[in-house]
Amino acid sequence: MKRFITPLALAIVSPSIGQTLYHESNGIVIMEAENTASPLGQWIKESSDPNFTGEGYLRFDGNIYTHGPAISPLEYQFRIHTPGLYYLQLRCAETNQIIDGEHRDDVSNDCYVRVDGDYEASPNAGDNHTDDAPLSLLKNNTKFFGGKNDGSFVWQGGYENNFQGRLDPGGHQNKRVAIYKFKAGETYTLVIHGRSKAFKIDRIAFNHAELPDSAVRSLTLAETVTPPTTALEEWRMLHFGTKEGTGNAASTFDANRDGESNLLEFATGQDPFATTVAEKDISINGETIELRYSRALDAVESDLLFTVFWSETLHPESWSTAGVSQFVEQQSDGIQTVLATIPMEESKRRLARLSVSE
Repeated sequence: MKRFITPLALAIVSPSIGQTLYHESNGIVIMEAENTASPLGQWIKESSDPNFTGEGYLRFDGNIYTHGPAISPLEYQFRIHTPGLYYLQLRCAETNQIIDGEHRDDVSNDCYVRVDGDYEASPNAGDNHTDDAPLSLLKNNTKFFGGKNDGSFVWQGGYENNFQGRLDPGGHQNKRVAIYKFKAGETYTLVIHGRSKAFKIDRIAFNHAELPDSAVRSLTLAETVTPPTTALEEWRMLHFGTKEGTGNAASTFDANRDGESNLLEFATGQDPFATTVAEKDISINGETIELRYSRALDAVESDLLFTVFWSETLHPESWSTAGVSQFVEQQSDGIQTVLATIPMEESKRRLARLSVSE
């Protein structure tokens, strides 16, 4: 049986557009409490107390000084780029009160917190005092207490030299550590509800467990509102002088008019202005088509998707991935060589196509 294979065709899928939100950068997330998009409800934005950061802080004015139900939720969205365990820290302040003629420095010192999204608890989570918090506490509104009895703002949470933890599910000697196992690429929502009247929050932070608590506590650190520079953005900056995927630097643009888009040039480790083309080799081995191609490790680590399709007719709806397998044969100097195998079966002709998508 005489069989034919066509030269490799390459297709690019346009990138998607994401929303604006806080971004983890180098293992930290920093958010100003007053910069929530949520209705404040019974939270009040103030700037009268000294040593706040940003444009002010939030003081809760609902419930009573000792306790109350979870009301007036504040939401903060953030995206994680580096997976792992993260501690929650709040820069907060309690307020001393006179209740029934008694001076109290153990009130106005808590709120409720929870994190929504796809994550796990710490592997050390448990139900005993000082354990890391189990998922049931992390995903539900749980009391977080903090502050100093002099009324000043102070960071609370984190590892804190084996401190007992800030999450309080209730009962004496029954605290947990607020630590979360986040996944790369996931977006999460921190929800803070008011609990005790006059509690204040200035700043909110998450720090990777491999970092010290102090990594987020400098008041000169800016909010992490800008996503970290990606490998694709660095490649664009190197070759086009801009990080933006627009104009000549757009992923779908062919800067050197060689039939390969900019995204393909990046994905296969090329200079978009050079006369090179993507390295590829295609042959038949028995009943199998073998397609070898080179791809940049930066593209793989940037989660670009490399998909090999085949067709017998070139009809737009005929392309399939059935039976296709891919293996990394070798890796050197930031380039991977990949072997894709495509079954021939009884076909007289089978065409192959590599798709690279963001």
